Amino acid sequence: MLRRIEGYAIHTSKKSTPRNAIRKIECSDYPPLLALNNSFHKETSLLDREEWAKLVENAYFARQFGAHLGFLITYASDSPFANANFNWFLQRFRSFVYVDRIVISQKTQGSGAGRALYEHLFEEARQAGYAHITCEVNEIPPNPGSDAFHKKLGFKGLESVHLAGKKKTVRYMAKTL
Repeated sequence: MLRRIEGYAIHTSKKSTPRNAIRKIECSDYPPLLALNNSFHKETSLLDREEWAKLVENAYFARQFGAHLGFLITYASDSPFANANFNWFLQRFRSFVYVDRIVISQKTQGSGAGRALYEHLFEEARQAGYAHITCEVNEIPPNPGSDAFHKKLGFKGLESVHLAGKKKTVRYMAKTL
C-alpha cells in the first residue's frame, strides 16, 4: 500500500502508524534535534546550541521528518560552507549538494524516514539544477549500515581518505541526478 504525504509516496502497511510530513527545521526544533544529533555522534561531532544554529541557518537544505524522528542537513556547491570533506568535493565537482549529516532516531531506523528525506532532497536538488549529491560514510571505524543504505540509494564510492587529526577514514560517495 502506498500513501502520499506532500507529494512523496511512502510505503505503509495496514498496521503502520501515520507519519508526519517532511518540513523545514524551525528554531523551536533546535533542542530535541540537537539532543538527537549529540546522542548519535557521541565521539565525533558533539555540538552546542550556537554551533547547531549556525549549521542549520547556513544550510542549503535542512529538513526534518516527523516529530523529531530524524533530520537531514546539506550545503550546495556554491555556498560559503567549508570543511575538509566539502572541499574535497568542491575540487572535483562543479555542481553538487553535499550532505553534511543525516540523523535518524534509533526507534525510527528501518521505517523509511531516511529514504524519504533523501528522496525529498533528490527532487529539490534536481529542480534547482544540481548535478550530484555527495556525502561520506565512515570506513574506519566501519558503518556498514550507512554504507549499504547509501548504495541502495544509488551512491557510488569514489575514494577513501584518512582525515588528518582524527581517528577515522571516510569513503567519499556521489550520486548523479
